[in-house]
Amino acid sequence: MSPGLIDFPITAIARLIVKILGEGEVRISLSPLGGVSAAVRLPALERSIDQRLEKINHARDNLREALAAVDELQDNAEESRKSLATVTAALAKAEQQEAALNAKLDSLRQLRNVDVDIARDVFGIPNAVDKWRERIWGFLFGILAGLLVTVGWELALKPFLEKNEPQLFQTSPTNLAPALHKSGDESK
Repeated sequence: MSPGLIDFPITAIARLIVKILGEGEVRISLSPLGGVSAAVRLPALERSIDQRLEKINHARDNLREALAAVDELQDNAEESRKSLATVTAALAKAEQQEAALNAKLDSLRQLRNVDVDIARDVFGIPNAVDKWRERIWGFLFGILAGLLVTVGWELALKPFLEKNEPQLFQTSPTNLAPALHKSGDESK
């Protein structure tokens, strides 16, 4: 190994020892019997341990609070699950009731249609088909009546009037005015 690789860790350890001894209180005592005792007191290390213990206690308290919150969340989740089950059951019941009501409504509609048909038959009230049927028959009878009147006019009434009142059919409307005026003078 090269001396540079060994020197670096030794130098780092030496610096750490100097830093620790510089921050702390070192006591070295010699006893008369030839014994040596050394004591190192590190106030920063003691403060650090106290702080760590305090942090551990604080963390333990936070952990207790977190566990209590988790338990509370678990209780809330359980209540929500129960509420969801209740709501789901109520929804299923409401859907069944809706289906039953729809079936009743369909039955009532059918019954109403039957009742309406019976009432129309009893009172003779026409429905839409009957109304259109009557309109079509009325139209056809109107055409037939017009044809009969025209045929009756041309074949019966017009020849009868021409025989009995010939001057009405021989004069034009412009010539009719003097003829009417003359007939009015004769009556005076």
